[in-house]
Amino acid sequence: MIDEEMRGSAVVMAWDHVPDYISWFYKVSHPIMRLVTAPEPPPRPANLE
Repeated sequence: MIDEEMRGSAVVMAWDHVPDYISWFYKVSHPIMRLVTAPEPPPRPANLE
């Protein structure tokens, strides 16, 4: 878990952030958020679950 001290201050102005951070975030920090193709189609549509 990340506490408030580790989180740091919020970005107020557009120039306060690092360029391409979101790209890095998705590639490195949170691979679970990347689109993954299923190895095979589900047995039935999700709306029938």
